Amino acid sequence: AAGRIDDRLRQAFGPDSVYRDIDNIPLGLDFADHIKQAVAECDAVLVVIGAHWASPRLHDENDFVRFEIEAAIEQRVPIIPVLVDDAVMPTREQIPLSLAPLLRRNGLRVDSGIDFSNHTARLIEGIKLLLAQSRSARLPRGPLTKETDGRPDVWRCAIG
Repeated sequence: AAGRIDDRLRQAFGPDSVYRDIDNIPLGLDFADHIKQAVAECDAVLVVIGAHWASPRLHDENDFVRFEIEAAIEQRVPIIPVLVDDAVMPTREQIPLSLAPLLRRNGLRVDSGIDFSNHTARLIEGIKLLLAQSRSARLPRGPLTKETDGRPDVWRCAIG
């Protein structure tokens, strides 16, 4: 599902406007450093959540999916949960505390069947609206500070 969504986003926004970790990490670079920098440069991050997404691996501090989401939260990049394969949003008990802000993000379902085109069109329109709003408001970016009370209130874009 992530690959098909990636294809549609590249068609809509251009191939150089979509970052996907498995395709864009250059050889020889430190994964963590590269991912943190890449997420900071994104306008939004899509978190593709499948039926078995909330697995024990998310509790491993070195898991790169966890690391990408934590980087987006820390950098106040907008996060869009995308539910695929009949998945539901995980519960607070299924994920580490550091990922809890993900549960407050409005996302959408993308079914891989006959509704795929309609669902991805809605996703693309939602991303365009998000980009237009964030650019017109010139929202602040960067690491969270104590003044934000730990809540990532501002957003940015990649596929994870």
